[in-house]
Amino acid sequence: MTDTSPPSTDPPEDMLHTGAAGGRVIRGGMIRAGGFVVGIIFGLGTSALLLRHLGVEDYGKYGTVAALLGLVLALSDGGLTSIGARELSTTPAGPERDRKLSTLMAIRLVTTSVGVLIAIAFAMIVYSQELAIGSALVGGSVVLISMQAMATVPLLVTLRIAPMTAFEIIRHALTFVGIAALVLAEAGLTWFFALQIPIAAILLVLTLIYVRRTVTIGLRADRREALHLARETLPLAVASTMIILYGGAMVIIVSLLTNEYETGLFVTSARVMEVLIGLPGLVIALALPVLAVASATDHNRLRSAIQHMTELGLIISTLIALTLAISASAVIQLIGGAAFADAAPILQVQGIAIVGVFLTQTLQNALISLRRQQSLVITNAIALAAVVIFGVVFVTQFGPIGGAYAVVGAEALLAAMLAITLHRVAPTVLPSLRFAWKVVACVLVGLSAVLVPLPSPWLSAVLGGVLFVAVAVGVRVIPSELVVALGAPLYGETRMRAFLRRYYGAA
Repeated sequence: MTDTSPPSTDPPEDMLHTGAAGGRVIRGGMIRAGGFVVGIIFGLGTSALLLRHLGVEDYGKYGTVAALLGLVLALSDGGLTSIGARELSTTPAGPERDRKLSTLMAIRLVTTSVGVLIAIAFAMIVYSQELAIGSALVGGSVVLISMQAMATVPLLVTLRIAPMTAFEIIRHALTFVGIAALVLAEAGLTWFFALQIPIAAILLVLTLIYVRRTVTIGLRADRREALHLARETLPLAVASTMIILYGGAMVIIVSLLTNEYETGLFVTSARVMEVLIGLPGLVIALALPVLAVASATDHNRLRSAIQHMTELGLIISTLIALTLAISASAVIQLIGGAAFADAAPILQVQGIAIVGVFLTQTLQNALISLRRQQSLVITNAIALAAVVIFGVVFVTQFGPIGGAYAVVGAEALLAAMLAITLHRVAPTVLPSLRFAWKVVACVLVGLSAVLVPLPSPWLSAVLGGVLFVAVAVGVRVIPSELVVALGAPLYGETRMRAFLRRYYGAA
């Protein structure tokens, strides 16, 4: 796994220190979002094949193992990717960066391997031999996947987002093709457990071949560097664990305080939200290298970047929440059928939480870039306690839709606490929300789409989105940097800025 090829200089390693970084992050975010949508499409096809071939019982076994090892994958990272991206971003290219990356790879290998062994032991004790074997097979792929994910950090640091996204799409495509082949071959459950091993191995090899052009990757852990990374990562690992518990706590509360039918309705809504909530993390994480460099060299640039991220995040998240509120009944009909129609109102409320998720992800990355990740332990602990308290009170009073109210309330509280924390440690970089009234105006006009008699909620959602965007352009709430970043590859930055000065009133 060690490569001794001399690194090249393509693309330039000082990209993070230039004004071009912001535009590259924005365009990368669009690419990442596009890849996210493609992944959802492949995922729907994969799920359909699995459900129809395995049946309820075997699919339950498959889902149990996938959930168990998915938890291992999440916990084994524990913020290591974020801390690694920050550390590599502020380290010049060369032997020192290579040493840090090799240490990161070694740490990730150890933490993931230990987690997989614990998961296998847990499956042997709690479940059956079949699921223990399945956990071992899936666990092997999880080790490879975690290594591949860590190997892509240099791509993140050098803002090469397209190849990162390409690797993800390849994984989804190979999984779909592999499962389709197993279905045609009428394979048993064990083969489906083993499928991800060759797929993960292929992706790891492809990633290492591509990344070696700029860095040398090994598995040599520098003791001093490992201790430093452990100290930096531990608070974020604790905070990440709390967020993982936070995500599942509401389902447990609803299951304890309502009946099976109402629990099924809430879980259906929660599954949709699990998919959507993955988007903010994917997109906003791209800005962390830029934030880390700005934090170390230029707080004015850091303040500007966080402000633009906040504005763009609020626009995107409210647009998603708006279209989801209008199309909720159609979404539920698509994934669950008429039997789950009562889940639509729950999804309409819970969809608002994505606004809070975008804001909290932005503020968390700001704190990480400022090396204040220790504060996340306190804020996330309070949020976890809040979701439990809110959940018990609201679910008891309102039923499963009360769980949606609780999630929205807890996200709002977490965002407020993170803003207070950022104001305390770095008041000059706290983003302003003076523009928010414009976003509210966009939402109100977009909601008027429900008053237009259309034959499908999908069409109403499209109309609502178009109205939202039209008002956003009219009130000039779309950040000028977004317009420049998207138009510059086609028309050039100079022409785009001239266009903005003439028609948009922005420099």
